[in-house]
Amino acid sequence: MTSWIPRESARAARLEREAPAKRAALVRDTRDLLAHERRRYGCGTAVGEALKACLKHLEEKES
Repeated sequence: MTSWIPRESARAARLEREAPAKRAALVRDTRDLLAHERRRYGCGTAVGEALKACLKHLEEKES
C-alpha cells in the first residue's frame, strides 16, 4: 500500500505552483466584474462596494 504523504506533498507542491496564476485570474475577474457593475448601475451600489472591498483585499495580499 502506498503512503499518502508523497501524494499529499506532490499535491501541495502543485497547488503552490498554481497559486500565483489563480490569484492573478481572480484579481482580473474581480476588476472586470467591478467595471461591469459600474457601467450598468453606476457607483455606490452594495454589490459594487463589496467588489471594491474584495479587490482591495486581493491587491493587499498580492503585494
